[in-house]
Amino acid sequence: MRKYLFCQLPFLIFPLLLAAQQGVTDSALREKDRLKPAAYAGVKLEGRVGQVIDSCIQNGVMAVDFRLYAIPFRDKTDRGGGFRGEFWGKWFTSAVLACSYQSEAEYREILEQSLGELIDTQDPDGRISSYPREENFLNWDIWGRKYALLGLLAYYDLTGDQSALKAACRATDELIRIAGPGKQKLTETGLKALGSMSSTSILEPVAG
Repeated sequence: MRKYLFCQLPFLIFPLLLAAQQGVTDSALREKDRLKPAAYAGVKLEGRVGQVIDSCIQNGVMAVDFRLYAIPFRDKTDRGGGFRGEFWGKWFTSAVLACSYQSEAEYREILEQSLGELIDTQDPDGRISSYPREENFLNWDIWGRKYALLGLLAYYDLTGDQSALKAACRATDELIRIAGPGKQKLTETGLKALGSMSSTSILEPVAG
């Protein structure tokens, strides 16, 4: 098999070299998608499954007191090892999905208000955290920041809102300034019992 692949290598590479010589761009070589997934708002599930989803959205996700979720970021209530900071992002990403499926004006207003409340907690240097600064990177600090980033990016994907994207970029830049090569390693922070998974999971919104 290896010998066969080696013999075929020139025939695989030659078309690419020829295309490059003729000035063909990468985009011209890519096959365009012929099918696109339907927008969530264009799909309506009926029957028992549809009823359960509708009930979950109307009586669960969009019926909670969403104003509670930004409090940990405003008041830094996770001092000493709490993990309340994860709940804003968990709820918000669910609310974004709910709103993309049922695009109600009332739901969009809830998202806008909650987004504004979170962004209002962002420090001048971009930091968004439910932990005080003296507990940077301890316990569930980065874990909560991850969920905040996921929520911000989900809102941007849904609406294209630049304020959400800017807040996410500023929060990520602040992390980059204090962690990374030659600085504090995220693999050495967070909960040791979990192998620093609580911190390294920040890769989901950053690299995803």
